[in-house]
Amino acid sequence: MRLLSFDTSSTAVQLCLLDSGAVVFEQVIEGSGENRQEAATRLVPALDQALKAAGWDKRELSCLVVGQGPGSFTGIRSAVVTARTLAQTLTLPVIGVSLLECLAAQLARPTGVVISGAVNHFFAAAYADGAEGLLEPLQPPSYLQLAELVAVLDSLPDWAADDAARQALSGSGRHFSCLPVIKNIAEIQAQIAWDRLSLRVPARLSGSELKSLSERFHWNQVFPQYLRGPSLTLKKSHGDSHQTTDVS
Repeated sequence: MRLLSFDTSSTAVQLCLLDSGAVVFEQVIEGSGENRQEAATRLVPALDQALKAAGWDKRELSCLVVGQGPGSFTGIRSAVVTARTLAQTLTLPVIGVSLLECLAAQLARPTGVVISGAVNHFFAAAYADGAEGLLEPLQPPSYLQLAELVAVLDSLPDWAADDAARQALSGSGRHFSCLPVIKNIAEIQAQIAWDRLSLRVPARLSGSELKSLSERFHWNQVFPQYLRGPSLTLKKSHGDSHQTTDVS
């Protein structure tokens, strides 16, 4: 079973090709960081180059895996739209995976993860080990204000957070471990998707099995996980300066 996994929730294009659970190609193409749309515009050419490097044809794919976010609004939308379009064209199943789940997958569970957002706002989720080794959400991915997050923290003893979140929550009286460093989100996504699929389908799929799988993991069930509204740039009433605000 051949999986193509990709993510553009940051300024980088992150790719992974998995064959029966084994990584055969992985790549992170860093962006300049100056243009939020840079990763999105480079995604399709990067996918073609990755398949060529592995000697794969698009028609040999068994499943697509896409990063749902949270992250860059434009990047998440572009990745999900690309996955849905390819799935329709090739009649492939699609599995969306949250960045928060990828982080939790690298930690001892049960655990919660927190990523800083706008001022006094945070992305958070919590997971436990579910049946057959799959992650079970205890707290679904959410975008919370500080007071809301503090209330959620009481639901679980162990939480991991990024540096900015740990600093903002320093007065909560809780200890937060560091978030794991993920070199390639797409690789973690692919492994999570493989775990889900390997429990349900054989390593090699017939045409009818692939069609059935594409209906079970249908493209219209995968959506961007923005969790918050996009940032809007508003002009002030005087002068040429601009102000950016988050609409939640």
